[in-house]
Amino acid sequence: MANTALTLQSSGEELKAYFEAVCKSVDSSKEEFPINLDEVWPLVYGRKEEAVRALISNVQFIESIDYQVLRKNAENPLGGRPTNTYQLSTSCFEFFIARKVRPVFEVYRQVFHAARKGELAPKPLTKSQQTLEAVKQLCKIAQQQVELEQRQIEMESEQKLLAQKVSHIEEVVKPNGFMSVMGFANIHRINIGEKAANSIGRIASKWCKRKGIKPEKVRHSRFGGVNTYPMEALYDCFTEFYPDMNLK
Repeated sequence: MANTALTLQSSGEELKAYFEAVCKSVDSSKEEFPINLDEVWPLVYGRKEEAVRALISNVQFIESIDYQVLRKNAENPLGGRPTNTYQLSTSCFEFFIARKVRPVFEVYRQVFHAARKGELAPKPLTKSQQTLEAVKQLCKIAQQQVELEQRQIEMESEQKLLAQKVSHIEEVVKPNGFMSVMGFANIHRINIGEKAANSIGRIASKWCKRKGIKPEKVRHSRFGGVNTYPMEALYDCFTEFYPDMNLK
Protein backbone atom coordinates (compact mmCIF):
# COMPACT_ATOMS: atom_id res chain seq x y z
CA MET A 1 0.00 0.00 0.00
CA ALA A 2 2.64 2.48 1.02
CA ASN A 3 5.36 0.99 -1.26
CA THR A 4 7.83 1.55 1.58
CA ALA A 5 8.97 -1.15 3.97
CA LEU A 6 8.89 -0.32 7.65
CA THR A 7 11.83 -1.39 9.80
CA LEU A 8 12.82 -1.12 13.44
CA GLN A 9 14.71 2.00 12.44
CA SER A 10 11.54 3.67 11.15
CA SER A 11 10.70 6.81 13.10
CA GLY A 12 7.50 7.33 15.02
CA GLU A 13 6.37 9.82 12.37
CA GLU A 14 6.95 7.26 9.61
CA LEU A 15 4.97 4.65 11.52
CA LYS A 16 2.19 7.14 12.19
CA ALA A 17 2.00 8.18 8.54
CA TYR A 18 1.80 4.53 7.47
CA PHE A 19 -0.97 3.65 9.92
CA GLU A 20 -2.97 6.75 9.02
CA ALA A 21 -2.70 5.70 5.35
CA VAL A 22 -4.02 2.26 6.32
CA CYS A 23 -6.97 3.85 8.15
CA LYS A 24 -7.86 6.05 5.18
CA SER A 25 -7.62 3.08 2.82
CA VAL A 26 -9.97 1.03 5.00
CA ASP A 27 -12.44 3.89 5.42
CA SER A 28 -12.50 4.90 1.75
CA SER A 29 -12.64 1.48 0.08
CA LYS A 30 -13.67 -0.86 2.92
CA GLU A 31 -10.57 -2.87 2.01
CA GLU A 32 -10.55 -6.13 3.96
CA PHE A 33 -6.81 -6.83 3.69
CA PRO A 34 -5.11 -3.41 3.49
CA ILE A 35 -1.60 -4.29 4.74
CA ASN A 36 1.03 -5.82 2.47
CA LEU A 37 3.29 -8.20 4.37
CA ASP A 38 6.27 -6.94 2.32
CA GLU A 39 5.88 -3.53 3.95
CA VAL A 40 5.86 -4.69 7.58
CA TRP A 41 7.72 -8.00 8.02
CA PRO A 42 11.11 -6.25 8.69
CA LEU A 43 9.63 -4.86 11.92
CA VAL A 44 9.91 -8.33 13.49
CA TYR A 45 11.54 -10.87 11.21
CA GLY A 46 15.02 -11.15 9.69
CA ARG A 47 13.77 -12.61 6.40
CA LYS A 48 10.44 -12.58 4.56
CA GLU A 49 10.45 -16.39 4.42
CA GLU A 50 10.44 -16.51 8.22
CA ALA A 51 7.45 -14.15 8.34
CA VAL A 52 5.51 -16.15 5.74
CA ARG A 53 6.25 -19.43 7.52
CA ALA A 54 5.12 -17.97 10.85
CA LEU A 55 1.95 -16.60 9.27
CA ILE A 56 0.73 -19.71 7.46
CA SER A 57 1.73 -22.10 10.24
CA ASN A 58 -0.09 -20.15 12.95
CA VAL A 59 -3.39 -21.91 13.64
CA GLN A 60 -4.90 -18.61 14.83
CA PHE A 61 -4.76 -17.15 11.31
CA ILE A 62 -6.96 -18.46 8.51
CA GLU A 63 -6.45 -17.71 4.83
CA SER A 64 -9.21 -15.55 3.29
CA ILE A 65 -10.31 -14.50 6.79
CA ASP A 66 -7.15 -13.11 8.40
CA TYR A 67 -4.93 -12.86 5.34
CA GLN A 68 -5.08 -13.21 1.60
CA VAL A 69 -2.54 -14.75 -0.78
CA LEU A 70 -2.22 -13.18 -4.22
CA ARG A 71 -0.46 -15.71 -6.41
CA LYS A 72 1.41 -14.32 -9.40
CA ASN A 73 1.45 -16.37 -12.56
CA ALA A 74 4.16 -14.36 -14.27
CA GLU A 75 7.79 -15.27 -13.73
CA ASN A 76 9.83 -13.41 -11.18
CA PRO A 77 11.74 -10.66 -13.09
CA LEU A 78 14.82 -11.49 -11.01
CA GLY A 79 14.59 -15.12 -11.99
CA GLY A 80 13.53 -18.13 -9.99
CA ARG A 81 10.07 -19.16 -8.92
CA PRO A 82 7.06 -16.76 -9.03
CA THR A 83 6.47 -14.91 -5.76
CA ASN A 84 3.28 -14.59 -3.73
CA THR A 85 1.98 -11.41 -2.16
CA TYR A 86 0.47 -11.68 1.29
CA GLN A 87 -2.16 -9.11 2.33
CA LEU A 88 -3.09 -8.91 6.03
CA SER A 89 -6.23 -7.75 7.76
CA THR A 90 -5.68 -5.05 10.38
CA SER A 91 -6.51 -7.45 13.23
CA CYS A 92 -4.07 -10.04 11.85
CA PHE A 93 -1.34 -7.39 11.55
CA GLU A 94 -2.03 -6.20 15.10
CA PHE A 95 -1.53 -9.62 16.69
CA PHE A 96 1.01 -11.00 14.20
CA ILE A 97 3.42 -8.06 14.13
CA ALA A 98 2.40 -4.85 15.90
CA ARG A 99 2.06 -6.34 19.40
CA LYS A 100 5.51 -7.95 19.18
CA VAL A 101 7.26 -4.57 19.16
CA ARG A 102 6.10 -2.22 21.89
CA PRO A 103 7.03 1.12 20.23
CA VAL A 104 5.32 0.01 17.01
CA PHE A 105 2.18 -1.12 18.84
CA GLU A 106 1.98 2.16 20.78
CA VAL A 107 1.93 4.16 17.55
CA TYR A 108 -0.51 1.69 15.97
CA ARG A 109 -2.81 1.86 18.99
CA GLN A 110 -2.76 5.66 19.12
CA VAL A 111 -3.50 6.02 15.42
CA PHE A 112 -5.66 3.07 14.40
CA HIS A 113 -7.71 2.70 17.58
CA ALA A 114 -8.32 6.45 17.65
CA ALA A 115 -9.50 6.30 14.04
CA ARG A 116 -11.96 3.55 14.91
CA LYS A 117 -13.40 5.86 17.57
CA GLY A 118 -13.65 8.73 15.08
CA GLU A 119 -10.96 10.75 16.84
CA LEU A 120 -8.70 11.40 13.85
CA ALA A 121 -9.00 14.75 12.15
CA PRO A 122 -11.62 14.48 9.38
CA LYS A 123 -10.64 14.90 5.76
CA PRO A 124 -11.56 18.27 4.16
CA LEU A 125 -14.92 18.16 2.41
CA THR A 126 -15.15 18.52 -1.34
CA LYS A 127 -17.24 21.35 -2.80
CA SER A 128 -20.12 18.97 -3.53
CA GLN A 129 -19.95 17.62 0.04
CA GLN A 130 -19.90 21.17 1.41
CA THR A 131 -22.98 21.99 -0.69
CA LEU A 132 -24.73 18.85 0.56
CA GLU A 133 -23.91 19.73 4.18
CA ALA A 134 -25.24 23.26 3.64
CA VAL A 135 -28.48 21.86 2.21
CA LYS A 136 -28.78 19.50 5.20
CA GLN A 137 -28.35 22.41 7.60
CA LEU A 138 -31.01 24.45 5.75
CA CYS A 139 -33.39 21.47 5.89
CA LYS A 140 -32.72 21.12 9.60
CA ILE A 141 -33.42 24.81 10.20
CA ALA A 142 -36.61 24.59 8.11
CA GLN A 143 -37.76 21.57 10.10
CA GLN A 144 -37.10 23.37 13.37
CA GLN A 145 -39.13 26.34 12.10
CA VAL A 146 -42.03 24.06 11.16
CA GLU A 147 -41.92 22.44 14.61
CA LEU A 148 -41.86 25.88 16.26
CA GLU A 149 -44.86 27.06 14.25
CA GLN A 150 -46.71 23.83 15.07
CA ARG A 151 -46.01 24.35 18.76
CA GLN A 152 -47.31 27.93 18.55
CA ILE A 153 -50.51 26.64 16.92
CA GLU A 154 -50.88 24.08 19.71
CA MET A 155 -50.32 26.77 22.37
CA GLU A 156 -52.96 29.01 20.77
CA SER A 157 -55.37 26.07 20.71
CA GLU A 158 -54.64 25.36 24.40
CA GLN A 159 -55.25 29.03 25.26
CA LYS A 160 -58.58 29.00 23.42
CA LEU A 161 -59.60 25.84 25.27
CA LEU A 162 -58.64 27.43 28.58
CA ALA A 163 -60.67 30.54 27.71
CA GLN A 164 -63.66 28.32 26.93
CA LYS A 165 -63.32 26.59 30.32
CA VAL A 166 -63.14 29.95 32.09
CA SER A 167 -66.18 31.12 30.14
CA HIS A 168 -68.02 27.96 31.13
CA ILE A 169 -67.21 28.55 34.81
CA GLU A 170 -68.48 32.10 34.48
CA GLU A 171 -71.68 30.69 33.00
CA VAL A 172 -72.37 28.26 35.86
CA VAL A 173 -71.08 30.14 38.92
CA LYS A 174 -72.50 33.46 40.11
CA PRO A 175 -70.48 35.88 42.28
CA ASN A 176 -73.09 35.46 45.06
CA GLY A 177 -72.38 31.74 45.29
CA PHE A 178 -75.33 30.57 43.20
CA MET A 179 -74.54 27.74 40.80
CA SER A 180 -76.26 25.79 38.05
CA VAL A 181 -77.12 22.13 38.43
CA MET A 182 -74.60 21.07 35.77
CA GLY A 183 -71.93 23.31 37.27
CA PHE A 184 -72.43 21.72 40.69
CA ALA A 185 -72.30 18.24 39.16
CA ASN A 186 -69.06 19.02 37.27
CA ILE A 187 -67.33 20.41 40.35
CA HIS A 188 -68.22 17.31 42.36
CA ARG A 189 -67.41 14.96 39.46
CA ILE A 190 -70.96 13.67 39.23
CA ASN A 191 -71.85 12.34 35.80
CA ILE A 192 -75.48 13.24 35.12
CA GLY A 193 -77.44 13.55 31.92
CA GLU A 194 -79.76 16.34 30.78
CA LYS A 195 -82.88 14.50 32.05
CA ALA A 196 -81.47 14.09 35.57
CA ALA A 197 -80.31 17.71 35.57
CA ASN A 198 -83.82 18.90 34.71
CA SER A 199 -85.30 16.76 37.53
CA ILE A 200 -82.83 18.13 40.09
CA GLY A 201 -83.53 21.64 38.80
CA ARG A 202 -87.25 21.24 39.51
CA ILE A 203 -86.45 19.98 43.02
CA ALA A 204 -84.14 22.96 43.56
CA SER A 205 -86.82 25.39 42.34
CA LYS A 206 -89.30 23.97 44.86
CA TRP A 207 -86.62 24.26 47.57
CA CYS A 208 -86.10 27.93 46.73
CA LYS A 209 -89.85 28.57 46.69
CA ARG A 210 -90.19 27.13 50.20
CA LYS A 211 -87.33 29.33 51.38
CA GLY A 212 -88.61 32.44 49.60
CA ILE A 213 -85.50 32.58 47.40
CA LYS A 214 -85.70 33.43 43.72
CA PRO A 215 -83.39 31.42 41.41
CA GLU A 216 -81.28 33.60 39.14
CA LYS A 217 -80.70 33.02 35.46
CA VAL A 218 -77.29 33.20 33.81
CA ARG A 219 -76.28 33.03 30.14
CA HIS A 220 -75.32 29.66 28.73
CA SER A 221 -73.64 28.98 25.38
CA ARG A 222 -75.86 25.97 24.66
CA PHE A 223 -79.20 26.69 26.30
CA GLY A 224 -79.15 30.48 26.18
CA GLY A 225 -79.90 30.73 29.89
CA VAL A 226 -80.07 28.40 32.92
CA ASN A 227 -81.21 28.80 36.51
CA THR A 228 -78.70 29.00 39.33
CA TYR A 229 -79.45 28.05 42.92
CA PRO A 230 -77.85 28.53 46.33
CA MET A 231 -75.18 25.96 47.17
CA GLU A 232 -77.24 24.80 50.17
CA ALA A 233 -80.18 24.07 47.89
CA LEU A 234 -78.01 22.08 45.51
CA TYR A 235 -76.49 20.02 48.32
CA ASP A 236 -79.96 19.17 49.64
CA CYS A 237 -81.42 18.40 46.19
CA PHE A 238 -78.52 16.23 45.02
CA THR A 239 -78.65 14.35 48.33
CA GLU A 240 -82.39 13.80 47.84
CA PHE A 241 -81.87 12.65 44.23
CA TYR A 242 -78.81 10.51 45.09
CA PRO A 243 -79.50 9.34 48.68
CA ASP A 244 -76.44 7.06 48.74
CA MET A 245 -74.04 9.85 47.76
CA ASN A 246 -72.07 11.73 50.42
CA LEU A 247 -71.31 15.23 49.11
CA LYS A 248 -70.15 16.87 52.32
